[in-house]
Amino acid sequence: MVDTEADSVNMDINIVEQIRRFNRFYSGVIDVYDFYSIHPVLSDIECRILYEIAEHSDVNARELIDIIHVDRGYLSRVLSRLERDNYIIRTESAHDRRVKNLYMTDKGMEALRLCIDKANRNTEEQFGSLSEEALAKVVGAMNTIEEAFEAVNEK
Repeated sequence: MVDTEADSVNMDINIVEQIRRFNRFYSGVIDVYDFYSIHPVLSDIECRILYEIAEHSDVNARELIDIIHVDRGYLSRVLSRLERDNYIIRTESAHDRRVKNLYMTDKGMEALRLCIDKANRNTEEQFGSLSEEALAKVVGAMNTIEEAFEAVNEK
């Protein structure tokens, strides 16, 4: 038998397989593989990066890596493209001239509004067919998952 990371944390393989099965199922529900599902030009990850820049004042690339858990090289390429296409600007940090803070341009804010509007419509389409009772259960389960991981991350 091949030793896996799941074996090293002593998690029951049946639980691991249930989680992976759910992840595959839910990835299909939310169209995670449709990379341009919320903007005609920007990928979903680019929209997420714009969202995080708008949400966090004076954020820099290092902080974005911690927020969205993306590879540094990949983030650097995406930020360069977003800057080149005038969605964001980088300015020198007042605290450390080596650090560049990221800010939205007007074009970036407009793109983000489109991303949010389309993401909201997608969510309504994906979950709108559920009954109120089923939707409450799904949202409750989502909250439970979020709380469980927040508790782990606080340790």
